[in-house]
Amino acid sequence: MTSEQVLAVAVLVLVFVGVVAVMARSWLRRESASTAATTLTPAPADLGTPRSEAMEGTYVSTVDADDPLTRVPGHGLGRRSAAVVRVHDAGVVVEREGETDLFVPTADLVDAHRASGVAGKHVGGEGLVLLRWRLATPEGPQPVDTGLRLRHPAHRSVLTDAVRALVADASAGATPSTPTEES
Repeated sequence: MTSEQVLAVAVLVLVFVGVVAVMARSWLRRESASTAATTLTPAPADLGTPRSEAMEGTYVSTVDADDPLTRVPGHGLGRRSAAVVRVHDAGVVVEREGETDLFVPTADLVDAHRASGVAGKHVGGEGLVLLRWRLATPEGPQPVDTGLRLRHPAHRSVLTDAVRALVADASAGATPSTPTEES
C-alpha cells in the first residue's frame, strides 16, 4: 500500500468514527430530552387480580403509533431487552431486564393487536404483540405501540385477549375486582 492509500484509508476511518460519534451523541441527547418530557406511571403496590400468567419474551421497543419506525427514546423505551409481561386489573406490567420496568395503567390502554414488526424487529406473520397506549407528554397523551415478542407462540393470544378484555371492562366502567351493587 502506498502512503497515499494509507492516508485515504485513515481519513475514511476518521470520517466514519466522526459520523458514528455524532449519531450516538444525537441519540443520547434525544433520549435525555424525551425522558425529561415524558412521564411513566409507577406501578401501584396493589395491582389487583392477575388476568394472565407471567409470559417471558423480548421487549422490542415502543414506537410512535402513527409512525412505527420512530422509536420513543425516553426511559429506555427505544431499547430492546428480555422481559416478563403480566396483565392485572390495574394494567400491564413489563419487567425489563437491565431497563426500568414499564407499567401501563388500564386507563391508558387502548388496544392490543398482532403485527409482523416494529422499529427494531421484523418477524413476519403476526409474531409480535403490540400494546397501544397513551404516553403522557407535555403536548398531551401521545398514542404509542409497545412491541413484545413472546417466547411461546400461544402466549400471543393470551396477552392480546387479556388486554382487550381489560380495555373492554374499563370501557364498561367495571373490573372483576370492583364490587357491583345488585338491585
